[in-house]
Amino acid sequence: MLRSRVATIALLALAITNASVIFYLSVPRLATAFLTISGDKVLSQIENGQFVDSDQLDELEKSRNAALGWMPNAKPYYDLGTVQSIRRQRGVSGIGPAVDREIFSLTKKSLTMSPTSGRAWLRLASAELRLNGDTKLLTDALVTSVLTAPVLPLNTFSRLELMLRSAKFEQSSDPRLMFRQMRIAWKLSAENSILYSAASLRRVALFRAALASDPVSYDRYNIMLNQHFTSRR
Repeated sequence: MLRSRVATIALLALAITNASVIFYLSVPRLATAFLTISGDKVLSQIENGQFVDSDQLDELEKSRNAALGWMPNAKPYYDLGTVQSIRRQRGVSGIGPAVDREIFSLTKKSLTMSPTSGRAWLRLASAELRLNGDTKLLTDALVTSVLTAPVLPLNTFSRLELMLRSAKFEQSSDPRLMFRQMRIAWKLSAENSILYSAASLRRVALFRAALASDPVSYDRYNIMLNQHFTSRR
C-alpha cells in the first residue's frame, strides 16, 4: 500500500515537473505571439500592397522589438527590415548607407534563423548592392533567393532588375535562372512584362530568348511589344 502511494506521488511529481517545464518553455512563444498582434494588421496591409503611415510603421516596429525582447526569432527581424526598407524608400530614414547597413544586419539575423526565406535572400542582395556594389555575395544571395523561392509575385521584377544589374551574376550563374524568372513574370503579368522589357533593347532580347521555347507566348510577346511601341509614336 505504501509503495503504491509512493509510486503515485512520484508520478504526480513527475507530471507536475513536466508540465512546469513545458509551460516555462512555452511562455516566450506565447508572449511573442501576443506582442506581435498589434503590428500584424499593419504587416498585412503592407503585404497586400496598401499604404501605411509613419505611425503604423512605428507600431509595427514597436511590436517586433517587444517580441524580440522575449525570444529571438527570424520573423520579427525580417519585419523590422521591412520597416526600415519602407522608410528608406520614403527618404525618411536618415543617412542612406547607415540604413542599408541596418537592413543588411536585420536581414542577416533573420536568415541565420531561417535560411530558406527567398524573400529575405533577395533583400540581402539588394542591400549588398547598395552597400558594396556588384559582389560575389550579391550573386550568391540572388541564386539562393531563386532556388529557395522561385515564385515571388510581389518581387519578380525587382529580382529581375538585380539580376540584370549584376555582371557577376550574368557571368557566374546559369542563364536559365534568369530566363525562368522572365517566364514567371510573363505568366504573372504580360502587360507589366511588356512595360518592363520595353525599357531597353537588352531586356527585349532576353525576354525573347526566355520565351523562345514557347511559340505561343513568344508570338504574343512580340505582338504586344509592337503594339506598345506603336501606341507610343
